[in-house]
Amino acid sequence: MINRIKKIFDSESKALAKNSSWLFLSTIYQAGIAFVKSMVIARSLGVEQYGTYAVIFAFVSTIQEIFNLNFASAFVKYATDYRQKERRDKVKALIKVGYLISAAAGLLSIVVIGAVTMLAYSVFFDVDGLHGILVLFAAGSSLAFLNQLARAILRVYDKFKVNSYVNMVVYSLEFATICLSLYFFKNDLIMLIINLTAINVVSFVLLQITAYWEVKEHVSGFWSGQISLLREDKKTMTNFLLNNSVSKTLQKLMKKGDVLILAAFADSAQVGLYDVARKLAFSLLVVKDPLSMAIYPQIARLITAQEIQKIRAFLRTISLVGFIPFSLGMVILFLFSNEIIGLLFGSEFLGSSTPLFFLVMAIGLEIVFFWAVSYILSLGKTGFRLRASLVSSAVTVAIALGLVHTFGAAGIAFAILIGAVLLQSSFLWVVLSHLKRPEDG
Repeated sequence: MINRIKKIFDSESKALAKNSSWLFLSTIYQAGIAFVKSMVIARSLGVEQYGTYAVIFAFVSTIQEIFNLNFASAFVKYATDYRQKERRDKVKALIKVGYLISAAAGLLSIVVIGAVTMLAYSVFFDVDGLHGILVLFAAGSSLAFLNQLARAILRVYDKFKVNSYVNMVVYSLEFATICLSLYFFKNDLIMLIINLTAINVVSFVLLQITAYWEVKEHVSGFWSGQISLLREDKKTMTNFLLNNSVSKTLQKLMKKGDVLILAAFADSAQVGLYDVARKLAFSLLVVKDPLSMAIYPQIARLITAQEIQKIRAFLRTISLVGFIPFSLGMVILFLFSNEIIGLLFGSEFLGSSTPLFFLVMAIGLEIVFFWAVSYILSLGKTGFRLRASLVSSAVTVAIALGLVHTFGAAGIAFAILIGAVLLQSSFLWVVLSHLKRPEDG
């Protein structure tokens, strides 16, 4: 029986499991902490204050996502290539560029958030006095731009174990801070945000020091790196960075901007109900994220070698891996959604059940076809990904604006589902076309 199970999983699937095992550990731990964290905050603040808390996070993260160039993805792609060619000088130059770009993007996002807060505060917030706290939280959150690069450096040098340990320490510190803040400052939303900002700074210092210490023998002196060494790759790198960044940003905006649309047309209570549904649905992504990070180089290698039969077997196997937790989640949700919400968040959040159903369906598509984006990138079709993301985003926003007045949180969730169906369908069309005619690229 054991030997039969082993035969089901081809060599590439086994390699994927090995490479992503530490990421799984870290991501599962993060998902667990995040889930309990949202439950603690929701129960402590109540539906309306929790709604305001959700809008603060969405307001800051959505604007910052616009300035997030996702340099980490480009770094992994090009730094891996430079390492194979033993061009340590280029890796150092790339790290230097990455930190400069990330720092500039973070600073610019703080300025823009400050400006938008002054000009459009009343559009998104129905409580006064949060102007300063928004800018402060934006400053702490902007450090994530630099943290993304540090984590990418650890991935390139195969420091998955260290990366996972550091992430778990950071998540634990954040959770402990939240619990202490809610205990000593009863239902004080402003003090909660201040404490979260402080822990963001502590986590930033911890991650940067750890990352440098782990790879210092490879990257020591990177601030002296010659950026001019990257000149020959400037055009392709810029195209990859912009196309991948914009499309990835659009996908994230679809997942974050929904809260802002709801906040602009509904009250804080509706936002609170919707955000609880989002937290429950997005917890399923614990399966997808580590696999997506680890699978990219494997798919790229198989496509380069034109091993079409092996690719087909690989995709069938890993799609099954995604389908199993998705199916299980849908069955549990169908049978016990109200009981789960009531038990975890309280009876005042029972209105989250309908948007939860739609959001789980949308997330399920990402889980089952978690490999699709990596396949698109491996084919070099970043332009197609960008166009598909633009179309699906436009459709999502249009449907959301049309439904939010009447259906509130459920209308937004349904729009997210339609956008996810369009996007994943377009990706699958490209993948199937390539598998039928690989010579066309």
